[in-house]
Amino acid sequence: MTCIGGIGRPHGVHGDFSLTGRRALLCLKPADEYPAHLGASPKEGRAVTILRHQILQGRDVLHVRELSDRTAVEAHAGTSLWMHARFFADPNAPWTGCTVFDAAGVSLGVVRDIVNHGATPNAQIESPAGDWLEVPFVESYFRLDAAQAKTSKQVHLTVEAEILEDLWDRASTKTPSCNESP
Repeated sequence: MTCIGGIGRPHGVHGDFSLTGRRALLCLKPADEYPAHLGASPKEGRAVTILRHQILQGRDVLHVRELSDRTAVEAHAGTSLWMHARFFADPNAPWTGCTVFDAAGVSLGVVRDIVNHGATPNAQIESPAGDWLEVPFVESYFRLDAAQAKTSKQVHLTVEAEILEDLWDRASTKTPSCNESP
């Protein structure tokens, strides 16, 4: 089992809550409900059922059957929530293949992959000319709207392209051979 985060602040009065400790959106395969465990570890925790998962304003909001109201959520604040990895969809699915636009609406290219080198995930962007750019895939650079990414296949930066100009890995240009003139 994998810890997907902790019980965060209540959202409303009917037991919905935000998930804390996540740096990226939780991507669950479509299902009516998900078995999970609530506690310090999966073995020590109690079995619960996630009935609903939605993304509101870039945050994961869940509803667990056993936490039916705001008071129950507040009583479990900070408690870890555990799930089997088989319930996760590809977390990069909404983003890969999306056209990237800067804050001014200028197209930079397409997200080819989301990679993680340890500190934070990075979006690998490929320009039409074959140039590559890696940008930290965080809210300070991207408007992380998964619903828009799924429907419009677009993702928007919060900054303008010239801020990233020096970071491009330009496609290698052909070097003339000894018999060719430059």
